[in-house]
Amino acid sequence: MPERLEITQDCLNPPLEQSIEYDKPHEECGVVGIIKRKETENIAQRIGDGLQTIQHRGQEAAGVAVGVGTDKVMALKDVGLVAIALGGNKLSGLPKGKVAVGHVRYGTIDTHTPEEAFEAAGPSLAEGSKGTIAIGLNGNLLNINDLVAEFGVDADEHVTDCSAATAAVAAAREHCDSLAEAAVMVFSKAKEAFTVVVMGEGQLIGIRDPFGFRPLMLGTYPNDGGYAMASETPALKTMGASYRREISRGEMVVCDQDGTLTSSYPFQEKPSKLCAFEFIYFSAPHAQLEGRSIKKVRTEMGRILAAEHPVEADIVVGVPESGLPAAEGYSLASGIPLVAAFAKNRYIGRTFIIPGQESREDGVERKLQVIGSEVYMKRLVLIDDSMIRGTTSKKIVAMLLEEGALEVHLRLTSAPYKWPCFYGMDTRKPEELIANQIPDLRELKEYLGVTSLAYLSLAGLRAATADAAGKLCTACMDGNYPTPIYFSEGKATNRPPK
Repeated sequence: MPERLEITQDCLNPPLEQSIEYDKPHEECGVVGIIKRKETENIAQRIGDGLQTIQHRGQEAAGVAVGVGTDKVMALKDVGLVAIALGGNKLSGLPKGKVAVGHVRYGTIDTHTPEEAFEAAGPSLAEGSKGTIAIGLNGNLLNINDLVAEFGVDADEHVTDCSAATAAVAAAREHCDSLAEAAVMVFSKAKEAFTVVVMGEGQLIGIRDPFGFRPLMLGTYPNDGGYAMASETPALKTMGASYRREISRGEMVVCDQDGTLTSSYPFQEKPSKLCAFEFIYFSAPHAQLEGRSIKKVRTEMGRILAAEHPVEADIVVGVPESGLPAAEGYSLASGIPLVAAFAKNRYIGRTFIIPGQESREDGVERKLQVIGSEVYMKRLVLIDDSMIRGTTSKKIVAMLLEEGALEVHLRLTSAPYKWPCFYGMDTRKPEELIANQIPDLRELKEYLGVTSLAYLSLAGLRAATADAAGKLCTACMDGNYPTPIYFSEGKATNRPPK
């Protein structure tokens, strides 16, 4: 039987804190995995280190699962940041092992009760006659109800897509010759998006959906003959592995404890549609994606933004952290000095979202403060990566003006975010998107209180990311969804209306 934590009072009543990240898009998860040829006492700690490196991909819950032999799993999970959920000596309670997976999750307080938030923490576990399996999933399965029903699983009994899909794989395993075959049976029927790490029967399996919406990296342990997987390249390094390559869209990689790696492409080929926001916001600046430095791409976005939307100003200011590389690029291209005008409190963590605009605005000042001497009597270009709901941008502009800034020219390194995402981000309500609410730029400028407002064009985005072939998914900015999207009872689905 898998071991799990008891729900404590702290789990049910976590501290509520709102941060500047509220006004950003959020992925729902980040995943890591390790398999070694020899049992390692610190394998759980290695997974924890990897999860801390991708903490920005999910800040509501974290968990680690370690394989014991080939049929048992012991897991530790909790709500909160990795340092809270898995910190201290908690991971030392997990056994040494050869294989382990980890998961960080993003979720909002208006979609889960505190009890459900605990249950939603990954990795998800399921038992079968061949043993226990653990799965970490990054994405959103549009057809989850139909998918799991086919395998005799009641979706209503599961809080997350990951939990339901894990139960489906366990059910499919009863009729398949291998865990890999069962995973293919389930995920070949899944409607995107999904990046998955699967642990069970002494194996580590990585799967990336045929569109490749979300990244998954493969690393090696040359001295051991083992392998590692992670949502981003820096996590591989943190876990002590060497980067080998990206797992390709539609690929399944099966790693065994004897050092064997098998690659196959069991899914129907689809056009490449990596999420553009991996370059704009999600990935860490020191990450590599499709052979390109994220920081260099964002710096190039700033350069192009300066060429597309020049302005006379005294200083360029970037909103920490993801706006800083683009601000550097804007400064280099325009010749306007780059100034660090914000002090960010790095010790205010993000837990659950406080509902209500007043609480959201108060949270911005707790997280970010203006260095008044740097902006007083200055005309400034404010660089940020995106604007989703608009509340944070409006507050930051007001803070700058209160400190004596003469003009604030807002420049964003994404096109207007007008359409909700159904491929693993949390923006599924069109009415929450400020570019939808106020489509006229003049009205939006007045609402924000800025002197001028401009976005990077889609052409500029594609130039900065070397995407001349249109391989990035930009559905949230242009409405061109790569898969059919329908709505039924207020929810998105891939099933057309009857």
